[in-house]
Amino acid sequence: MKETLLLIFLFCITLSGLSQSAEQLEKSLDDKYGIDRLRGLNQVSGLYLESSPRKALRFSREAVDLSEKIFHTKNGNLNKEHAYLQVDAYNLLGESQYNRSKYESAKKSFDWSLYLAKMLKYQAGIDKAEDYMTKLTAVEVKDRKVDLEDIKIGQALKSKASDLNINAAHKLAVDAEKNGNSTKAINQYQREIQLRENEGDYASIASINLKVGEIYQQSGDNTKALEFYSEALRLKEGLRDTTELSVIRANLEQLNTDRKTEIETIAKVSPWTESEQQEVEAKKNDYIQLAATSELKEDYKKSLEYYKLYTQIRETEQAQQLALLEKTNELDRRSKDLNLLQQEKEIQDLQLQQQEEKIAEEQAFKANLAIGLGIVAILAIGIFVLYRSKNSALSKLDKAYTDLQETQVKLVSAEQRIKKLLDQQVGPRVAEQLMVAKDKKDVQKKFVCVMFLDIRGFTPFVEKKKPEEIIAYQNAVFGFMIDIIDKHHGIINQFLGDGFMATFGVSDNSDNVCQDAVDAAEEILKELNSKIEMGEVAKTEVGIGLHAGDVVAGNVGTDLRQQYSVTGNTVILASRIEQLNKEHNSQLIISEEVHDHLTRPAAEADFISVQVKGRKQPIKIMKVA
Repeated sequence: MKETLLLIFLFCITLSGLSQSAEQLEKSLDDKYGIDRLRGLNQVSGLYLESSPRKALRFSREAVDLSEKIFHTKNGNLNKEHAYLQVDAYNLLGESQYNRSKYESAKKSFDWSLYLAKMLKYQAGIDKAEDYMTKLTAVEVKDRKVDLEDIKIGQALKSKASDLNINAAHKLAVDAEKNGNSTKAINQYQREIQLRENEGDYASIASINLKVGEIYQQSGDNTKALEFYSEALRLKEGLRDTTELSVIRANLEQLNTDRKTEIETIAKVSPWTESEQQEVEAKKNDYIQLAATSELKEDYKKSLEYYKLYTQIRETEQAQQLALLEKTNELDRRSKDLNLLQQEKEIQDLQLQQQEEKIAEEQAFKANLAIGLGIVAILAIGIFVLYRSKNSALSKLDKAYTDLQETQVKLVSAEQRIKKLLDQQVGPRVAEQLMVAKDKKDVQKKFVCVMFLDIRGFTPFVEKKKPEEIIAYQNAVFGFMIDIIDKHHGIINQFLGDGFMATFGVSDNSDNVCQDAVDAAEEILKELNSKIEMGEVAKTEVGIGLHAGDVVAGNVGTDLRQQYSVTGNTVILASRIEQLNKEHNSQLIISEEVHDHLTRPAAEADFISVQVKGRKQPIKIMKVA
């Protein structure tokens, strides 16, 4: 018993020491680049394999990505002696995936590792990959063992379950198509195809391929449409089924016409003349043949070089084609962005009009106050002159003095009202900065976190409500949200009727604006659910989007009319991210930039790459709630 406890104690000490050394090595990675960083990532991954499998998986993935960038054919300065580090990175990734029971992913990692190791004749890498491939084969064999009695019992239910799955997939596809969700409809139709293949129902599969092709054609993806139309035609002709053949052929004829026009357009911007194009095609064929010949001779290094030369030519051709496609899509993107900007401008114009009315009232009050003060001053001088000339006018002077005191009280009250109005518009912290600033037109560049919050289903909710009920609902929902935003050092820049825009970081009194924004968003969702359960607020769903970056903050306008504003691409991206909640069925989405600045980041962030309007490159987001 004592020996067992001693072994457990020694094992815990060993794990603790490994964890501490791994953490120290992890901190040192910030100062390493290139080959040194790749070597460090492999070391950290290996140390975390036992103590923290999640971290091991994260660092091994980063090592594989870095190795792909380093060992690229265009990197002429690379020392090939370090290529074994890429084999180690793939082996560590496969081992991490194996430890977390991700066997399919592990098999792909070890397949590629074994291929690279054999090319490099790296025996240690070959041994490790083959050892784990043997383990994976054993797992597959174990999973395939099925009791014969279970098979007999399961066969009775298999047919019924298959029919139910097919009907469910078809209904989901039809519903998604009616709702305009093309992506979901295509996914469900493809799932139905897989299920019907198991049943051998190729007539129905042909009809489904026709339906998917039509969806792709409507969305403008002619390449995918042609693929599904061709498959539908193949199945129909094989079955000698003449139904829908005329529809399929008509669609194919239209697609071929569109593709011919597209090819002619691309040919106009080809980087080569006709003779040069023939020479390029001949080179590509030569490289493919040389690569195949080298592979047969087991000269994998030479084979890989020929394949890379072939790929470089293909990349040049594809780049020219993508450039043309980008030009054709640019006009459509600009049109959509213009519509969005026009809507935003209309909202801003309405807000500006409301602000101008308030400023006009304040200016009228100030003008009347100035006139009153002038009159009081003249009256005071007159009374003073009369007092000097006639002692009998002392009572009038006392009255004038009293009036002056009342005016001073009114001035203080007016100043308090002005400050209160400014507090309500931009928040107490920003208002204080604006009042003490020497230059009222001072514009600053700041790093902030922008929040967009939108109430789902607001328009149908208020259609049958009275104005006073709508205002009461908004006050109930936005009231506690305003307090939470202020509590976490943020300000609300704009109310948008069914939502608002808030900014964290403009007041310069926060240690981490991204953490403040995430804490505020999570507290809003928690408090909203609590109030709904207590019956204080009607059932309400919201979507929140967070993005961080540099913005321009300050007063925008003229001496007559100014507004404190926060502008920049960060604001537009935050709005786009909030809109993604509808697509991903979520309540809170943050960008990768926000996550990277958190003091309490997620242990294993699950990012999704998405394309948003106005951005050529996709961005990475993470669903939080």
